[in-house]
Amino acid sequence: MNGYSLVQLIKTVLLGATAVISGGSLTLPFWYEFEIQISWDGGRTMQTKKMDVGLFYTDQGDNINLIDNIMIDKASNLKTFPPMFRIAQIFFGLGDTAVFVLFIASLIYFCRKYKSATGEICLAAGLLPASLSLVLGVVFAVLAGIVEDKSAWNAFPVPDNFMQVKADPKISLGIGLYIAAFSAVLSLVSLAIAWLQACIMCKHVEEVRYQMLNAPLTEDERGVGPAQVYKFGGQGRGFRYDGYSKPEKGMEVDF
Repeated sequence: MNGYSLVQLIKTVLLGATAVISGGSLTLPFWYEFEIQISWDGGRTMQTKKMDVGLFYTDQGDNINLIDNIMIDKASNLKTFPPMFRIAQIFFGLGDTAVFVLFIASLIYFCRKYKSATGEICLAAGLLPASLSLVLGVVFAVLAGIVEDKSAWNAFPVPDNFMQVKADPKISLGIGLYIAAFSAVLSLVSLAIAWLQACIMCKHVEEVRYQMLNAPLTEDERGVGPAQVYKFGGQGRGFRYDGYSKPEKGMEVDF
């Protein structure tokens, strides 16, 4: 395996790892840890309850009782989640989908015998918005956890049918958010490698085409007799697609 194929393999492996890690983090209900005040009797006796909340799923029970955050938001007219949380869902979901598609494309491209500069540029260009979407998704998810929004979390469901006394829970960042951030970093590394490989391929194609245009023509290419090779100006180098200035009488000119 040459150096170019090794870089292609590294890029494909990084894209696969990014797709798996970011896709797994979508289902993890550990992006935030909520600490809420709940009560059975209208606030006369208080109890502190902790809940694990993810970007798309929330765990409300000890046995991983997951509920869909999107369905929670649709079930009420109240502002359940802050706007930055919804934006994080959109960006991270789009980024994860795009990275998965690009991983499949990169895997198919790696299995091909011949590579092209167009393919490398398309992969690198597609990875740019995908990586930025993952990064923006993580950034907005962090902001949703650290920026206080008193009007949000009003209709957030409480486990075991308790009554939520305070509408704004105490939020701390969880391990799922750090895993998502790691996948975003992997996507940026893949992006840098993809553009580096695209530049290397474009440079290689440029050099090959320059050599083709300036190489001396062979007997078969110009139709010259078997005893001599046609040369431009006697120098042995020149543009390959120039015609004869003074063709020999009776000689067939093959362009």
